[in-house]
Amino acid sequence: MELKAQCNYCDNQYAYVQGGSTSSMGRHMDTCKNYKDKVNRDLIQATLFFRKTNATTSGPAVRCIEYDKDLIKEVMAKMICYIGC
Repeated sequence: MELKAQCNYCDNQYAYVQGGSTSSMGRHMDTCKNYKDKVNRDLIQATLFFRKTNATTSGPAVRCIEYDKDLIKEVMAKMICYIGC
């Protein structure tokens, strides 16, 4: 049975035989412009982190950290559980 694998970034479809390899999709990812654009955006994506400052604290009050999707999901789930109780 021949199935179709679809790229999540450009919606192109590629033949896939169940139990076969995924080399055609891997080759596609090397040339997919939408995927490369996403990777480049992810490399420069940053969020601002604000911390409280007082008179004795020196250094910048704002620093950049990387965006962590899994951490955000966990914090949002905790927030929803806390608000719902």
